[in-house]
Amino acid sequence: MSVLNWIDALFFGYRLIHAAGVEMPERPAMNIAGAGVTVTDDPANNRTDVAFAPVAIDSVSAILTSASSGYQIHARELVRVDASDPFAMTLPSAVGCRGAVVIVKFVSAGDEPVTLNAAAGQTVDGSPSHSVSGPRLCAWLLSDGSNWHVVGRYTTS
Repeated sequence: MSVLNWIDALFFGYRLIHAAGVEMPERPAMNIAGAGVTVTDDPANNRTDVAFAPVAIDSVSAILTSASSGYQIHARELVRVDASDPFAMTLPSAVGCRGAVVIVKFVSAGDEPVTLNAAAGQTVDGSPSHSVSGPRLCAWLLSDGSNWHVVGRYTTS
C-alpha cells in the first residue's frame, strides 16, 4: 500500500471491494445498478446499504414417473430417469420462467448418460447441452429467465 493510500485509509477508512474474493481496483466512485437492487444511505450507522431482491425459486409442480429419449421436459418438473441406455431430453425454454427449477433424478443404479438439450438459442451452463450420469444422481437446474444453470448435483445412497 502506497503512503498516499495509507493516509487516505487512515482518514477515510478502508473502501476495498472484493468480487468473489478478488480485490477490485480502487476507484473514487462506485455505481450499483440492476434489476432488484436497492441502494440506501444510512447516515446513522455511517454506511451505505446495498440490498438485492431475492430470486423466488418455485417448487416442483409436476412429477413424471419415467422419461424416455426425446422427452420434452416442462418447467417446475421432477423427471425420474431409469437410464439403461444413453438418451437425450429437451429442457423447456428458460424465457419467461425465471426462478423455475427442473430436477432430473436417476432412480436406478445405472450410469448411462442423459443429455439435456437447451431450447434453440439458449444454453445450459454456457453450452447448448449438458450431460448427466451416475447411479442415483440428482441434478437441479435453475432458469435465470434466459438460460438454464446446473445449481446442484448430488448422489443419493
